[in-house]
Amino acid sequence: MESDKYELINNEILRFENRNDMRIIEFTKNRLVLEQDDFLDDQDVVITYTYKRC
Repeated sequence: MESDKYELINNEILRFENRNDMRIIEFTKNRLVLEQDDFLDDQDVVITYTYKRC
């Protein structure tokens, strides 16, 4: 299990100690969408994470 600490910056960014920042795209009662810049296969990419409450 991986552990990390984070802080919320201007209600827009999650800044972590051990990984890249994540931008908050949507945050509602039932849904959280985050984006993170990364570099994969020699390309800059944006990874989107979507969490939904069931």
